[in-house]
Amino acid sequence: MTIASDSGQGSPTLVLMHFFGSSHHEWEAALPLLDDRCRVVTLDMPGFGRATEIAGFDVASMTRHVERCVEAAELDDVILVGHSFSGRIAMTVAANQPT
Repeated sequence: MTIASDSGQGSPTLVLMHFFGSSHHEWEAALPLLDDRCRVVTLDMPGFGRATEIAGFDVASMTRHVERCVEAAELDDVILVGHSFSGRIAMTVAANQPT
């Protein structure tokens, strides 16, 4: 699991995902503005940041990675926030969820 940071409390939980080629550090300036309002979790996507050892640069692999991170951290009432390519990942994760 590659949850890079977990701050704030309450609901909803924002799950912030970086752009392809970056890491969770891209969100550092935004965290103080958000974590007094809700729980904020940042992820490192496969191949980047703390997830450099995780393979899988395709949409399906990254989608499974995010789903596993959310499940392992037992997150609920989640809002996925994706920057650039991870925005597509957020959409595929959401599409996989039952209504």
